[in-house]
Amino acid sequence: TWNTYNDQIHSIVIGEGVNRIGNFAFYGSNALSVYIPKSVTEIGDSSFRKSGLIAVTLPDTITSIGNDVFRECEGLTSVSFTDGLEKIGERAFRGCTSLGYVDFPSSMTSLGSGAFTSCEGLKQVRFRPSKEPVALGADLFTQCWNLMWVTLPSTLTYLAPGMFSNCNSLTSIYIPATITEIKLEGDDGRMASPFTGSGLRTIYFGGSEEAWKKMASNPQITAPLQQNNTKIEYDVAFTDPFAIEQDDPGDLPNMDDGHKHVWSTDWTNNDENAHWHACTVSGCHADVSGNDVIGQTGYEKHIFGDWVVV
Repeated sequence: TWNTYNDQIHSIVIGEGVNRIGNFAFYGSNALSVYIPKSVTEIGDSSFRKSGLIAVTLPDTITSIGNDVFRECEGLTSVSFTDGLEKIGERAFRGCTSLGYVDFPSSMTSLGSGAFTSCEGLKQVRFRPSKEPVALGADLFTQCWNLMWVTLPSTLTYLAPGMFSNCNSLTSIYIPATITEIKLEGDDGRMASPFTGSGLRTIYFGGSEEAWKKMASNPQITAPLQQNNTKIEYDVAFTDPFAIEQDDPGDLPNMDDGHKHVWSTDWTNNDENAHWHACTVSGCHADVSGNDVIGQTGYEKHIFGDWVVV
């Protein structure tokens, strides 16, 4: 089996035509990367658990990720989900301590309990707006100590038990008006507020004060918020982090493809021979930042008395 050569395997290539990666297929593999073809639609339980993977891109043909698939892949720094993925199993990314940012596609319908528990390096989680209801399991982000930014699904109807337990870096969150229930009891019968041990100081709720008080009347729900002196703001409009800003110029053309600088009429840093003009195009590094991307120290240089770049 491949285990015999584990120390020599640095990359895994799944052959075209394979439609499912079996349970425990590459458990404990030292491989740093994996290629998954479009023929694959499902990844079985624990298939890459405790492996050495550092980045994963899933094709848009995959609809389901099983339980514990990437659990304890401590070197995994990024995972790219594409539209088409619907289900992520229980504990699928638990203990992926190097994972920093996760964006979920609008096709998501469910995330299993504890799917991202103990992802200590996780800082940001965002769900793209969707039309279908999304079910989120208990303890989903428990012990994600460094989680600071969360965008919940726009169609979410409840908060699961222990959802943000011990997320002590999470100081604020927007809760959409679609949420009408805050659950306390998990599938295992254990009781836990979604907010226990969190760092929440402000909750922005899309619904009314009456709606909030109706679903948050249980003292077990409100106690952690009272301990933090959490402020609730009501009737707050949702701001979609994926929306294109009206004045956003979009990505700059690739510098190698001939990005054209638009030089400022102002100049600076003159000496006896020349002075410099900064490029005014947003995001261009030929500016006061000092990045030497065009042969000068952050500026374009020309001779006094003309406008010829040298």
